[in-house]
Amino acid sequence: FIAEAADNCWDRLPNRARKRFTARAKRWLNYQAARYMTPQLLDARDPAGDVRSWLTAIAALLHG
Repeated sequence: FIAEAADNCWDRLPNRARKRFTARAKRWLNYQAARYMTPQLLDARDPAGDVRSWLTAIAALLHG
């Protein structure tokens, strides 16, 4: 019953509100994931080192 009610509530929301709630949830999940990320976890998830290379490139751009 609760899931059905929740589905109905979501279906009744305007698209703008859905997008806003979705963006808020993504932002929260990103914060939580980054908060617990360690170098070891990053290496396990990205063995090719793509994320590290992106972060290094961003840091180089910021520090000119």
